[in-house]
Amino acid sequence: MISDSGINAAISAFIRHSELGSIKYVSKDNKISMEIIIKGYIEDKQKQQFIHKTYEALNLFYQLQQIKTDHLQIKFIAYADISIITLIRDDRSLCEEEIDLFVTLTEMEFSARLLNDENEAVSYQDIQQAVIDNIKYKIRPDQKVIAYRDQGKMFIFNQ
Repeated sequence: MISDSGINAAISAFIRHSELGSIKYVSKDNKISMEIIIKGYIEDKQKQQFIHKTYEALNLFYQLQQIKTDHLQIKFIAYADISIITLIRDDRSLCEEEIDLFVTLTEMEFSARLLNDENEAVSYQDIQQAVIDNIKYKIRPDQKVIAYRDQGKMFIFNQ
């Protein structure tokens, strides 16, 4: 597998899935993170159940596809009236089918609460503030950020 295949998979999935609110590629860590935005607060018990179920499904997928991963993390972050589910993976072995599985599992759990490009109730100010906060507080001053926005979707690359 070529080294940028994970990036290609993430960009392709990002274009196909309106549920994916953003992707980030951090080249120095060789990690890709993908965010899905959910309306409202998610209870801790539901978060833990979702994370557990998703890890199990992804690990079974890796076993069946004979994929070796260097990094897999799922986390939730709560902002004002939204929650963000983030999948963080190494770019070496990430594939479109894995992202499709993650999106499908998220849709099954939170279908009525997903924010996407087709949903007119999207609070872009909350999303924009979350992105600005991430850039402002998590990026070193010497790090370069490349952001690309197309039809409501945002690509952020840290170099």
